[in-house]
Amino acid sequence: MNFKLLATDLDGTLLNDNKEISFINYEALECAVNKGIILVPCTGRAINGITKYGRLAQLSTYAIAYNGAMIINLKSNEIIYHCPLDKKDAFYIVNRGIEYNTNICIWSNNKLYCNVINDYTMSYSKISGIAPEKFNSLADFESKIITKVLWHDSEENIAKYLKEMSSTVSESVCCCTSKPWFLEFFNNQTSKALALDKLNAALNIKQSEVIAFGDELNDVSLIKYAGTGVAMANARKEVKLCADIITSSNNDDGVAQIIHKLI
Repeated sequence: MNFKLLATDLDGTLLNDNKEISFINYEALECAVNKGIILVPCTGRAINGITKYGRLAQLSTYAIAYNGAMIINLKSNEIIYHCPLDKKDAFYIVNRGIEYNTNICIWSNNKLYCNVINDYTMSYSKISGIAPEKFNSLADFESKIITKVLWHDSEENIAKYLKEMSSTVSESVCCCTSKPWFLEFFNNQTSKALALDKLNAALNIKQSEVIAFGDELNDVSLIKYAGTGVAMANARKEVKLCADIITSSNNDDGVAQIIHKLI
């Protein structure tokens, strides 16, 4: 197959459960890049959550962050695309989160703000690679652009919140889980697929020339968009159903296996 671009999710896909990229996966990615394939990390994470993996950043020129709300050139640090939440939508989501007494994380200007500093928000901070700042009220964001809002709670609560919020947020908001304990809200005009399509247009790459890997609901658009969509063995059922290939789990170097087989 004549692939020109490899797009991969991070958590649950390229990363193992210890949040590490294995030597085997790195070796396979380097092999693909050396063959001229463009590597694009596509994640719900912020920029810092990508660049903390220095070797991955070195192999990649572009990255898609915040579930597609931002495309950045990792070599120049230039933000080449940004589609934030509407302020009214963002404020509604935060107020509902306060009503639910859940743990709220707000991304604004690539900084992380939380309504509380506790085990939930600190664990998310560790994944994101950036220290959180506590916000006191929405007045703190009157002059700020909000890229994404995330709720971090128990799997049981997140499942309940997803069902309730999906029917109450405005049509301009997309909400989905990136992990069973993360509920993410972002502009409905963004997705990993839409961002990748914009990047492909700039790079003159066809959908058929893309191979993409993922495991969660926020990867569905990416898997469907790619000419070859690959779901991990640990992926949700919904992701597997729309994939062309199912590979081994994130703990068994499933990304590397497909790279060596097809690339």
